[in-house]
Amino acid sequence: HLGKHGIICMEDLVHELITVGKSFSHVTKFLYPMKLNSPLGGLAQKKPQSGEVSQTGNQAEKINDLIRRMN
Repeated sequence: HLGKHGIICMEDLVHELITVGKSFSHVTKFLYPMKLNSPLGGLAQKKPQSGEVSQTGNQAEKINDLIRRMN
């Protein structure tokens, strides 16, 4: 479906979403059936106090748990 818009891989899809490119509406319509609910238990929104380390950076090992909570 998206190949005719020049989107042939995940990198193309992510790029189109991040840059809000010319095929953004086609990408969002393609992804709509995969809409996820809010995660059970919510997201951790605690802001770090001065001197504390925040949870930024690569969180790849936690993505599967987050997706499970969103189904």
